[in-house]
Amino acid sequence: MRPLFAVDSDDKVTQALWDQVVSVSIEGPKIWFRYLDTLTVDEIVLLHSMGCALGAIYRGATAASVAGGYTQGVIDAKTANTMATQIGLPTSMCLFLDVEAGWTPTVSYLEGWADTMRAGPFWKAGGIYCAPFAANFYRPFLAARAQNENVAAIVLWSAQPVLDASTALSMPEWGPATDGSAAVVAWQYYEGRSGDMYGGVVDLDQVHPDFQGVWVAPVAQPSVSPTPAASVPPPPSSGTPPAAVSYQTPGGLVEQFSVTGSIDRQTYKFTFPATFAGPDGSRALNITLDTGAFELLLAGPDVVGLNLPNQGALQVQGVTGSSPAYYSQVDVTIAGQSFHGVNCVVDPESAAGGSLFGLRWFIDRQLGLLLDTVAQELLVFGPPV
Repeated sequence: MRPLFAVDSDDKVTQALWDQVVSVSIEGPKIWFRYLDTLTVDEIVLLHSMGCALGAIYRGATAASVAGGYTQGVIDAKTANTMATQIGLPTSMCLFLDVEAGWTPTVSYLEGWADTMRAGPFWKAGGIYCAPFAANFYRPFLAARAQNENVAAIVLWSAQPVLDASTALSMPEWGPATDGSAAVVAWQYYEGRSGDMYGGVVDLDQVHPDFQGVWVAPVAQPSVSPTPAASVPPPPSSGTPPAAVSYQTPGGLVEQFSVTGSIDRQTYKFTFPATFAGPDGSRALNITLDTGAFELLLAGPDVVGLNLPNQGALQVQGVTGSSPAYYSQVDVTIAGQSFHGVNCVVDPESAAGGSLFGLRWFIDRQLGLLLDTVAQELLVFGPPV
């Protein structure tokens, strides 16, 4: 596992600051974390133009507020949600609560934060920037995790241990401190200070490559058209399918793979074959492509025998009601292409199955889609490898 090089800064990101950091790091940061209270739209546009993702930090909490009760946790979470919404952040982002090393949060404060975040629009129960190995943090945090499933869904950004500054090519090996239970998705391994190689303008971070709670620089979706236009045959009068058509995409995107499926003419659903594997086995399924769903959803009998790990509980809401489910990861094979550790939601109590392949997997990998309804084939486009 090679972590992603990232930075965080108090200063606003300008072209000059970006150039300064890149000149030292050799390779530019893949993710730049900024504070919600000073983040601007211009910064987001600049970062995305550089191919850099955005991470978000809420620093409105104080030593006094985190030492408060449930209501104070609710207030901080609602404030974070409001700030993120006002600046236009996508709901797929994880909002990190800044809890400094000397602060002692209470169990009820953590529950207030987690319950409110989980009920809000943004990613799961959010995250916490913290010193996870400090007793003043991990004791109340572990107690809250043990009694509240929403706190158990929080991910951590570890500020321990603090090592030396480095370039993007000479980062230390992944080794953040942890409380031993929560998922650590980011690590601030160096805290900037005046006179260092970066001029004290940024802290240095690593982010686990599987973490998806950041705003990835968008890629223009391919506008696919037949080529050449004049060669496309007119619709046949005999009812036979038209000849195969070749496709091209702008922006340098190329076809990554294609998979033949089938269209149900009664329900207008497209399903395609894929294999899903967990710790205890694998299952070959015909899964429905659902552009109205966000996550990959694996339901009921479709997950029997896979033993997919429970990485945090949630409720799945549908037109017929809600049911208990949980976040997990699964290995997926499509058209001979294997993808490991794909994020998913497992709904084990669904009696009828009904698994759905949502858009998140494609969006996170910056892929374009074309469904050829004549050939009943899904074509997937992406940047050249």
